[in-house]
Amino acid sequence: MKKPTHFRRPAISRRQTLPPLSGRLARRSKAIPKEVRKRVHDLEVRNLELDRQNDQLRQDEQQFRLLFELNPNAMWVFDQDSLKFLTVNQAALKLYGYSSQEFAGMTPKDIRPPEHVPRFLTMLERQKRTRAACLGVWRHCRKDGSEFDVEITQSCIQFRGRPARLAVMSDVTERRRAEMQLRRSRHEHRFLARVGQRLLGSEDPRRVIHEVCQAVMTFLDCHVFFNYLAVRGSRRLKLNAFGGISAKEARRVEWLEYGADVCGRVARTGKPIIAGDIQKSKTPRTAAVVRFGVQAYCCHPLIAQREVIGTLSFGARSRARFSPDQVALMRAVAEQVSLSLQRLFARDALFGAEERLRLALEGGLMGTWEWDPRTNRAVWDERQRELLDLPHCAGPVNADSFFKRVHPEDLPELRRVLNKALRRRARYHHEFRVILGDGATRWLAAGGQAVPGTDGHHCKITGVHYEITDRKTAEEELRTLARTLELRVVQRTAEIEAANRALRQEMQRRRQIELENLGIGEREQQRIGRELHDSLGQHLHALFYLAKLLQKGLEEKSLPHAHDAARLAALLEESIELTRGLARGLQPVKPVPEGLMVALRELAAWARRLYRADCRFQCRRPVLLANNTVATHIYRIAQEALNNSLRRLLTADSPSGKLWAAAPKWFALSRTRTAA
Repeated sequence: MKKPTHFRRPAISRRQTLPPLSGRLARRSKAIPKEVRKRVHDLEVRNLELDRQNDQLRQDEQQFRLLFELNPNAMWVFDQDSLKFLTVNQAALKLYGYSSQEFAGMTPKDIRPPEHVPRFLTMLERQKRTRAACLGVWRHCRKDGSEFDVEITQSCIQFRGRPARLAVMSDVTERRRAEMQLRRSRHEHRFLARVGQRLLGSEDPRRVIHEVCQAVMTFLDCHVFFNYLAVRGSRRLKLNAFGGISAKEARRVEWLEYGADVCGRVARTGKPIIAGDIQKSKTPRTAAVVRFGVQAYCCHPLIAQREVIGTLSFGARSRARFSPDQVALMRAVAEQVSLSLQRLFARDALFGAEERLRLALEGGLMGTWEWDPRTNRAVWDERQRELLDLPHCAGPVNADSFFKRVHPEDLPELRRVLNKALRRRARYHHEFRVILGDGATRWLAAGGQAVPGTDGHHCKITGVHYEITDRKTAEEELRTLARTLELRVVQRTAEIEAANRALRQEMQRRRQIELENLGIGEREQQRIGRELHDSLGQHLHALFYLAKLLQKGLEEKSLPHAHDAARLAALLEESIELTRGLARGLQPVKPVPEGLMVALRELAAWARRLYRADCRFQCRRPVLLANNTVATHIYRIAQEALNNSLRRLLTADSPSGKLWAAAPKWFALSRTRTAA
């Protein structure tokens, strides 16, 4: 019988029937026995099933090859008996650095360190009876000789009809390094936690620094340490704790100047110094630690509130330098030591502040109190109780016992001030009276501030009270004295004002008399001037005319006495000028408003004519004075200034030949200079 043609079609189960035959094949099939036809049918069904399985196997093989080749993890298949590599994926080639041909001539023993091969063979022997197992982490070797850690999962499979092993490798070098770093960090953190707990749990961290640094030395395998603390008020460091050296050597380095050696330099700059292999370098700054046999040295500053308070340094004799992790641990220890010392200094400062506050409160006779408006509970000290004259009571008390002591007239204002401070969360200051148990009155001054409570919303009052009765009594006495003084001042002021009025009247009367005297003098001079001008001047003019007539008559007759007559006329004319000048001097300013300007202009002309000096009168605006006495006095002032200028000019005191004569401020200056 001819084998049917092979083709792909859906699988046919035994319960299914083949499609009916047609034509000649159908007629021949009728002649075949039934059992034969059944066997043929079964064979055909089996062939179809085998074809389907072969297709499925090819698809599975393709998928396996795809997953094997493109898997990011390194994978290979090796023979179970000969251990030869049968196939290796691309990830393994990239990870190990070998080629496919090189892997074909190798076994898994060739990629392991020799000391791990026996354990590997033992593991293979145990795994023959298991399907798949994780073999854990193994050390493998690359082609370049470098070693790395892989995690292996291995399965027993059939590969190309032979028993084989499928191995999947994951590079866990970085993960193991991270795990080791994490374990190291956890170990360091636990150590730092113990160190911090020891430092912060001590009342005086300076005493436990030696113990802590000894533990750090053991943890980091160091051999020496030095802890210096700064001496306040000086630029020096004092050795507080040390280890790894003798007491005699420690006394030699007990004191250190800022900037000296490594620790002094760190204290001055505030920056750490990390030195390695210092036995070979032997720089000047590390000379102090070289004699201790130190190879690696690390010094960190101790800083509290941005101020260097000391240094902490460690040294090792067995290594050339410290690793970054060790330096980081030293820095963390230095920070914890700084924090503990800062806490110690803050606590000492707090104790000092509390002691100063206590002394100030006792010295100022002040009482402290605290009031919570929500609960109306108050807490005060013994001095506050004495100020309020209240019975002794331990713990919080009702605040009403305080407000009942306040004077009824002062209570509303006090509550208003307290409520205002609570609303604004601000400070307050108030003075009020309290009534003591015996009925006496005492003045108190209150000062304080509203501060938020524990919930952050509601406020409470915290402040102080102190007695000001003596001050209030003194203020009342001062007010009484002030009122008395005010009355006396008013009376005295009235007396002084009356005396001032009388004095002003007397001064006015005397000024009037002086003006009258000046007026009398001026009037007398004016009268004399008029007399000279009107009487004597007229007589002289008459004599001058007669002399002129006499001169003319004698000249007509040609008599020798004509010359005498001419001389007599000249003398009379000169006498007239003298009389006129005398009259003008007695009355220089005419009694008219513009008389002052006319008189000054004539004075300047007289100076030019008599002394041949370039003297000019300049007036920017007209000055009209109705009071002839005032005008005359101003003229005298200008005349005196001009005379002084002319006197200096004549005595040649001015080398430049230029002089200025001062006039009153409401006149322009009169310039006086020599003629050209």
